[in-house]
Amino acid sequence: SMSADAAAAAAATTTTTTTAPAASSAPSAAEPEEIDAPLVFQCKQCSAILGDSLSWVDCNQTLNTITLAASTDSVRESDTLQTSSRSADLGSTFVALSCGCSASLGKIYKTTARHLDSIRDMITFDLDAIKSYKLGSANHTSAAASADMLALPPLHELQEQVFKMQQLILVMNERLEALETSDDGEVSRKKNGSANIKRNKR
Repeated sequence: SMSADAAAAAAATTTTTTTAPAASSAPSAAEPEEIDAPLVFQCKQCSAILGDSLSWVDCNQTLNTITLAASTDSVRESDTLQTSSRSADLGSTFVALSCGCSASLGKIYKTTARHLDSIRDMITFDLDAIKSYKLGSANHTSAAASADMLALPPLHELQEQVFKMQQLILVMNERLEALETSDDGEVSRKKNGSANIKRNKR
């Protein structure tokens, strides 16, 4: 799942800077792990893809949120304007964000206090509502798949098998043509025999 450390590390990989003071997005005490590939953010409930770190804007540990400049069509915006009563963003107005599965995801701030100006009109996700996946992190190959790859014959053997199959098909085709020719001749002889019998009766 997406943690504050991972969020802070993702911020280090982007070129976007924010004007929020250190108090609103202070880094963790431990040095964050460097992220060498983009992060994909997903709904924690249904795993729908919501966005990625290429559109990163901010990480706010006080709000426990990350903010992106863009999101996928899976993110839905409410029509109702609300006002926050929490101390961290007191008085800010926002519209709620939800996933296609109806899970609550976060908000888009419409008005904010000065220290939150950098995330106004952006896509702000609650960290507790999302999870992340680092592209290129898949490195597991099943034993069965590895065994199948090792069991493949060399290319020249495959070519030889294909050639043998082609020869067999040609031989079978020649036999079928011979049988058809033989059947046609037999039918022709029977027709001629029938015609001769009719003439003799006349």
